[in-house]
Amino acid sequence: MGLRSYPLEGEDSPKSWVRIPPGPPGLTVRDFRPGDESNFFELLRNSFGPLEYLPRVKAEMAGPYFNAKGSFIAEKNGSAVGCVGLRNFPHTKWLDIQYLAVRDSESRALVAEKLVAEAIRHADSIHCETLKAHVPAVQPYVDVYKRSSFEPVRRSLRIGWDLTEQPREQSKILTMELTKESANDAAKVWVEGLRPYWDWWIEEQGGPTPLVIGSKNRLGTTGVG
Repeated sequence: MGLRSYPLEGEDSPKSWVRIPPGPPGLTVRDFRPGDESNFFELLRNSFGPLEYLPRVKAEMAGPYFNAKGSFIAEKNGSAVGCVGLRNFPHTKWLDIQYLAVRDSESRALVAEKLVAEAIRHADSIHCETLKAHVPAVQPYVDVYKRSSFEPVRRSLRIGWDLTEQPREQSKILTMELTKESANDAAKVWVEGLRPYWDWWIEEQGGPTPLVIGSKNRLGTTGVG
């Protein structure tokens, strides 16, 4: 589920978000450290099972947009009981809260609220202009974000495609291998084909031009025609 906050900058900025709730007794929240990736993977697996695709999480945390300084681990009695991560969007000063997960307990919601508040505090400290969040539609996480002034804006669907089955009807559409010579046109068509339903994602990536350049670079080409 995708969620969007109000801007953190400007007169309408709800600075009360930055208030850090106390959390349950005995809980401490510390900064992310190298090696904490395994804690994230274990907690996400425990909270969401197959709803959270761990290979994607591993790739994202190893990539350039993972914000380690805005990511946190909640501990109790020396053991990790919760985590939350912050990711940078390619769009300047836009951030995304992800990987919120807490080990099952009676105080799960309280721990989650404290982790979200820590991530919001860090985003505010670096003058984030727009803060979003993403979480599987599992409680209590959705309600935790709502109580933190986030507004649900979309749901994502995950589908499977059995590539071993061949279509019975022959398509009349001619398809061919994409070449470097046609990369520029193909990249533009791809971006335009995402509209209007994926305008929000295009904006997060910094606009259509970076997407066109990125898709062309993956084919080993440069420049925009």
